[in-house]
Order: sequence, then C-alpha cells, then structure tokens
Amino acid sequence: MIDPNIDTYEAACRALALANNIAEVNDVLSIAAAMEAHARQANDRSLELDGVELRFHAECRLDQMTTNQNDEASRLSIRS
Repeated sequence: MIDPNIDTYEAACRALALANNIAEVNDVLSIAAAMEAHARQANDRSLELDGVELRFHAECRLDQMTTNQNDEASRLSIRS
C-alpha cells in the first residue's frame, strides 16, 4: 500500500526547492508543522520524522535567504 502522506511530503519538498522568497518558505514551514502535529495525533512516527526533516530543510533555506538579503543590504549601504 502506498502512503498518501508521501505525496504531501514530496510536494512540500518540491515547493521548498522552488521557493523564491521568504513567504514561500514560510508556507513550507507551515506544512511541516501541520505534518508533525497530524503525525503526533495519529502516532505515525515516520510521518513525524518527515515533518521534522522538512522543517529542518525549510529553516536552513530561510536562514540562507535572510543571510543573502542581509549581505545584499550591506553591499547597497556601502555603495551609498
């Protein structure tokens, strides 16, 4: 039997890979939090770990984006 949660997880991973702004990454973080909460209620440890992994990757992507924005802002303020 194929786990229907795999589709959600894979779709969220694809959305994270394609995220171009902080709002899109925050959407993925919301999906990850919902996955984790649902998994805890259903006692589905595998889905919970998928949610944790997705949240970790989304937080790393968010950190990367904010660092890039801060670097860009620093460069622009130096030129002014």
